[in-house]
Amino acid sequence: MFAPFFLVVGGLNIYAQKDKYLIEAEAFQFKGKWSTDRSADCMGSAMLRLNGGGSLDEQFDALTVVNIMEEGDYNVWVRSADYDKLPGTRLFRLSVDEKPMKESGKHGKVGFYWENAGCVQLAKNRYYCDCMIRRGISADVTQSY
Repeated sequence: MFAPFFLVVGGLNIYAQKDKYLIEAEAFQFKGKWSTDRSADCMGSAMLRLNGGGSLDEQFDALTVVNIMEEGDYNVWVRSADYDKLPGTRLFRLSVDEKPMKESGKHGKVGFYWENAGCVQLAKNRYYCDCMIRRGISADVTQSY
């Protein structure tokens, strides 16, 4: 059985039930080079945005800590925006406890959409979540689950 783990890159309030977590990205504790931006189209009206292209420099990464209350296998979902201009090129990757999820942001649809970023097995503990841009001109993220 897989429990959902959502990241919405846009808002870091963490909403938790015993086996479900909704993390709003704009509430990440350390934003790195990402900034909070407002948009009526995203959940909670805010998102994290990074402009200027990909980088392997860790100072660009946004970080937060999530306290997992129940051991299990968690599906990780992310919600991000794409646009008419250069669709599918605003790519980023979420890592959970240093385990990289699938590259996200390539849904190619105008607007905000959810993408399954993968699955991770987590024990009852605190984990770092790391959101990094790797390619493209920018990335807009609202949430993770």
